[in-house]
Amino acid sequence: MNTTSPALRHISPRSKVRLALGLLGSSAACTVCLKLQNQTCVDHCADLDSADREYFQQPVLQTMAMFLGGILCLLTPAIRSPTNRRRTQKQLIMEEADLDGANIASETSYMLQDAESPPVQISQRPMQGFGYLLLWLPTALDIVSSTMMLVLFFYLPPSLINMLHGLTVIFSGMLAAKFLDRHLSTRQYTSLAIILLGVRRLTVNSTPTTGRSSTRIALARVALAAVAQFLNAAQTVVEESILSRYSIRPAKVAGIEGVFGFCTMAALLVPLYYLAGACQHGGILDTPLAIAQLTSSVRLSVAMAVCILGQALSYYYSLSLVKHLGATSRITIDLCKTVMVWSISLGLGWETFSYVRVLGFAVLVAGNLAYNG
Repeated sequence: MNTTSPALRHISPRSKVRLALGLLGSSAACTVCLKLQNQTCVDHCADLDSADREYFQQPVLQTMAMFLGGILCLLTPAIRSPTNRRRTQKQLIMEEADLDGANIASETSYMLQDAESPPVQISQRPMQGFGYLLLWLPTALDIVSSTMMLVLFFYLPPSLINMLHGLTVIFSGMLAAKFLDRHLSTRQYTSLAIILLGVRRLTVNSTPTTGRSSTRIALARVALAAVAQFLNAAQTVVEESILSRYSIRPAKVAGIEGVFGFCTMAALLVPLYYLAGACQHGGILDTPLAIAQLTSSVRLSVAMAVCILGQALSYYYSLSLVKHLGATSRITIDLCKTVMVWSISLGLGWETFSYVRVLGFAVLVAGNLAYNG
């Protein structure tokens, strides 16, 4: 089912460039700021021995910040441009109907498209009341997958984290075929195999390993990434299933999931802190220390604020881009973002250049483009 074509609109070339650059800049800024936080020293910073220094490693707090970015999406109706505010009420109603029909549930929904299958018409009803609680399930999956990926930011370069998102394409395609009755073509199955080959090539020599113990650690990190991307794919499939039955604006979906995610994590942090966080000073559940570190460092505070704003803008530009230009353009921007983050990481010394990674990324790009036609 093609989820984007009903809502495609004609806009000026300048607006297309603005959307593309906005998505590229906001998403790349968020990724870089997350890694910048992990590279910020918070204790023993004056020690000459770098092994004694402690760095900001708080994936739980960072995940909550991501959900704050989603909450900001609820403000989009209030920040329409003057041109949009001058539109007639009839035009706005027609636009909302198109957006609801598009069912663009998240920035990864393009991975579930199947160009070989005819559109499936499903009767939709407005989501209201307790119906919104259905969105808590994909939110729960998002909480776990996002936190796991942010843990990997401690050990893997940000460009590799972006590249490993190729696993989501594989899992999304298979889950959609299993649970959403999507029929993948031979070309798409072949493309998934190419993507898997690219991901495998990327994980070769991704982290320097010496000895059997280090090899097991590297494999454990890759396995953690695979589980996180599987949960991310499951989130996409669940969202797609829910929004095929209910009519709701995509930006509202992002905002409601942001509210659910932030409130759920805030409610869990209190008992988890007394059960485990208080016993492990400086651990990922030591929320009071994490907040103290964040508020006492201007660098951390600014990076977190940029990350929250970048996440919100990324949602906004992503939905707008798919609405106006289609999913193929969204994929191209994703690839450009990976290259940009990679370049910044090389410039800041967070990683070293690797021809193996270039080869893996090239295979990954080929598989993505082939899968999406």
